[in-house]
Amino acid sequence: IEHFPLNLSCSAYSNPPANYSWYHNEKLLEAQNESQLLISHLSLNDAGKYTCNATNDVTGLFSHTSLEISVLGDFSSSGQIQFLVLESLCLLPDFWTHTTFFLSMKTPR
Repeated sequence: IEHFPLNLSCSAYSNPPANYSWYHNEKLLEAQNESQLLISHLSLNDAGKYTCNATNDVTGLFSHTSLEISVLGDFSSSGQIQFLVLESLCLLPDFWTHTTFFLSMKTPR
């Protein structure tokens, strides 16, 4: 929901520890190189596809996962019911997962 925080977390089992990079709609987020991505106040422009890449610089192996984020406008004054759908797609060698999350909430009047 617009103006709320968003915290995305990415983890990889790697020796040495993985290096992380984050993308928003295929564009590298330059200052984001940790396993967590925090957006303190969402705006409508923050909607889109977020991708985390985890890379082992020694072996050259990497993995990535993506999540589609929808940002709803702030309807808090209208008392409307809001729905949020999050979809996650994880691609790994010989295996993939796809998860859809539904969140609904009624804002107070």
